[in-house]
Amino acid sequence: MVLPQAAISHYQDQQAISVGTARTVDRLWSGMTDDFDTSWSAISPHVYEAASAGQLAAALSGIAYTASVLDETGVEAPPEARVNARAFVGTTKDGRPLATLLDGAVYRAKTLVGQGIAASAALQSARTWLGGAVLDATREADRQAVSASIAVRPAVQGWVRMLNPPSCKFCVTLAGKWFRWNEGFPSHPHCDCRHIPAQEAAAGDLTIDPYAYFRSLDPKMQDRLFGKSDAQAIRDGGDIYRVVNTRSRGLSTAKQARKFGTPSRMTVDDVYREAGTRQQAIEMLAREGYVTGPQVAGGNIRGNASTNAATIARGRGRGTYLVGAERVTTRRAAEFDALVSGQRDPLNRSTMTAGERRIYDDYYRAEQALLLRRARTIGGNSADRGQVFTSISDEDADILRAGFIRRIDRVRRNGTDQEKRLAELLWARYNALV
Repeated sequence: MVLPQAAISHYQDQQAISVGTARTVDRLWSGMTDDFDTSWSAISPHVYEAASAGQLAAALSGIAYTASVLDETGVEAPPEARVNARAFVGTTKDGRPLATLLDGAVYRAKTLVGQGIAASAALQSARTWLGGAVLDATREADRQAVSASIAVRPAVQGWVRMLNPPSCKFCVTLAGKWFRWNEGFPSHPHCDCRHIPAQEAAAGDLTIDPYAYFRSLDPKMQDRLFGKSDAQAIRDGGDIYRVVNTRSRGLSTAKQARKFGTPSRMTVDDVYREAGTRQQAIEMLAREGYVTGPQVAGGNIRGNASTNAATIARGRGRGTYLVGAERVTTRRAAEFDALVSGQRDPLNRSTMTAGERRIYDDYYRAEQALLLRRARTIGGNSADRGQVFTSISDEDADILRAGFIRRIDRVRRNGTDQEKRLAELLWARYNALV
């Protein structure tokens, strides 16, 4: 895929909007004095006005971009509704009022002074924090506007994630990946990746191909971004997805290794520590599952392969089956329905991401623990035969419930937007049962 000119222009436009907004706010912050409350009262209306104007400009640009890139790529997708740019102004990624986020700069300065930091240093730290917060709020207005613009066009099945270099190693492994229109946009603080409305995954340009981006960096920057051992493993032919994911998620089980060819014994560091020569290191990387074949965007392992076309071609299948008196939708049917309709049931485990399944599974265990029982499987399962539940003690039930509460806390702090939405939905359901 050749990167559409509209995507390049939009990237440049958004950079100008977000950076320009942050600079305006930075100039206003220079009027702050060690009398935090008084000086903030004087400049805060102007700060809010500047940040809001940036959000509006970003949202308008995002709405116009969606139409432009679809026109350039020849996708006929008329909108069924008008997207209101002002709806993305005055709020933040987590739903808070924008003003509350901006007030956080003064709160940060006061907190630092309370810890014994000089007022001038506290103001500088808060200044840096505010700049990042404004950049994030502006970029998010664009991303949400683009998402909404895609959603109102049923002919657009999804979008491809585009990097905005420099990028972190986790965003790099998502570059070029295709997402359904309703999957949300996984991002972290200061993330400025973008959407490209598209019907399939893409590769080629360094903004949408992890390997092209990796090769565009000099070895020193590769080491800095990925870590010395991991960068060397990629240079030695390692699968970038395997290297990064194994490092961030931990080693797989032996059963997973047999099914997906994933590492289950040695880390990359272990390989380089034990290998006597470069050739031995490469052979060990291959043996442990880090080298999987040609370095191609999307990876070679089964878990990274796009299965959308195959799922549609295979059809819906049987659709449902009975487990006791419960009629359960098959995974095949759930995946087929989600792809055909472009919508999924957020509580259907079959169409969840791995992260969502972990949240759901902890919820299900906690839900059953309220009845002092443990389920053999998560939800209705065709493997269930005879006794599906076993009784547990109050102590074991408390452990399961505490596990779900810890999971919710972790997701609220570090989860993707999609995971956070599911977590809050399940948390509300759980509290209704308690």
